[in-house]
Amino acid sequence: MTLSLDSDSLASRGFAVAKGLIDPAECRALAALWPEKAAFRNHIVMQRHGYGQGEYQYFTYPLPKPVERLRQALYPKLAEVANRWNEALGRAKRFPAALEGWLKECHDAGQTRPTPLLLKYGAGDYNCLHRDLYGDMVFPLQAAILLSRPDEDFTGGEFMLVEQRPRMQSRGEVVPLEQGDAVLFAVNERVDVSGVSKGHGFAGVQKRHHFGGGEGSHGSMFHRAPGAIGASAYPSRVVKGMRAAGHMGVVRRTVRNLRVVQVIAEEHTLLVEGAVPGPNGGYVVVRKAKAPHK
Repeated sequence: MTLSLDSDSLASRGFAVAKGLIDPAECRALAALWPEKAAFRNHIVMQRHGYGQGEYQYFTYPLPKPVERLRQALYPKLAEVANRWNEALGRAKRFPAALEGWLKECHDAGQTRPTPLLLKYGAGDYNCLHRDLYGDMVFPLQAAILLSRPDEDFTGGEFMLVEQRPRMQSRGEVVPLEQGDAVLFAVNERVDVSGVSKGHGFAGVQKRHHFGGGEGSHGSMFHRAPGAIGASAYPSRVVKGMRAAGHMGVVRRTVRNLRVVQVIAEEHTLLVEGAVPGPNGGYVVVRKAKAPHK
């Protein structure tokens, strides 16, 4: 088994294709495991969970030899990529060089069940957008291998990756695969970005707080006036916290759940999609997203 990994495609497009990762005989042998219930720990019917339409089964230990061999071959190269990404993101986390080290970390965290699975689709079946993750220990890259022969074992189905973009239309990309090809793709990474917002000087209530203002017609004396700012009787003062004109900006803001688009490790550059607080050239703090993306 020879793995040629295009790390540039992984970083820029979020996926890479490894052609002919396993031969047709191994593909047929893996597909033939489907009816052997002893080889699996759990059977999922996707319709019951809103995941789409189709079925998949999680393998149990001991894993079939072809599956274990694939994990041992894929993990070291993918761990190198994941560690470069973490370094560029300023994260202390480093993945062990060998699969056994990563499995030990997972087992120590209470995640002892194997996660390789076998998918089965029939006519009209499909996969909805969802994240099927098991526990807090998540490796940032996954692999899917096509076991069937396009145009012989099936027709019409395609492997499609969809990029969900904030406040924009989602963008899909079809990944053509032949029997034995693997697509390696990134688990969606999101970060929180904190910084000091731009200063805008002294601003009135319409700009600073988005007040609607008064009548715009001729003769009105309250085009941009803030309205009443205090009680005429008790307490006869402006109440603390009243929204009024004043200095705008230069406050700490955090924008949450920005999607990581690309990591350029050589230039120590991280590209994210969405608004980032602060002026051009300003300093920001990037942290792993705390709140889950909805």
